[in-house]
Amino acid sequence: MKTPVNWFCTLLLLGLSSGAQAAPVYFFSAMTDRVPFQIAAGGSLLLESFEDPFADGTVQQFTAGGAADITVTSDGNLNRWTSLPSRLISDGNASLAFPEGDTSIVSFSFATPISAFGIDVLDLNFTDMSFADDLGNSLSNVLLKDDCGPAGGPSCTNRQFFGVVNDQAFSEVVLTFLNPDATGGTVSFDRLEIAPVPVPAAVWLFGTALVGLAGFGRRKKSA
Repeated sequence: MKTPVNWFCTLLLLGLSSGAQAAPVYFFSAMTDRVPFQIAAGGSLLLESFEDPFADGTVQQFTAGGAADITVTSDGNLNRWTSLPSRLISDGNASLAFPEGDTSIVSFSFATPISAFGIDVLDLNFTDMSFADDLGNSLSNVLLKDDCGPAGGPSCTNRQFFGVVNDQAFSEVVLTFLNPDATGGTVSFDRLEIAPVPVPAAVWLFGTALVGLAGFGRRKKSA
């Protein structure tokens, strides 16, 4: 037979797991989609604009807002773009860039799970971009190339935004760029915004309750 303590724990666990999960909401294409993304994300978004210097490489580490560890990995070279003025920068004086054709996959991993991910994708001229996360959600060709010339050039200003908001926390975003034979172009990321998921109040309550119940049990045995 269940004791009051058993019933308390059972009901609390049911409460933690009973919430229905909604499908992720996507925002993409126009740069103006960032505003509705920010509204949907709610709360305080952390910003990473890739301003701090880093060496070229296939793995990069960043800390958005000094509070969230971000690891960016790629099958090609990731570099810091600083040439100004530039269509490859949308915030500050630098962006995270890679050559089209050299890179086909860029993965963003988060030490703290997040509920929202938004980023500017700049100068996407020769490759289409697809999205996937570690929950199994995916979208093919979510951002489309704008091949406005054989070598791009200053007139190619394909500046787009991609964002996703999900009430189920996720820890990885994988962006795939189709058309690995493309050469001569550069794509960059800028103004990454994320929403780390705080520990729910119910979880704190559950932990506090367990500590209290453990103390109660010890006191009862010693009585």
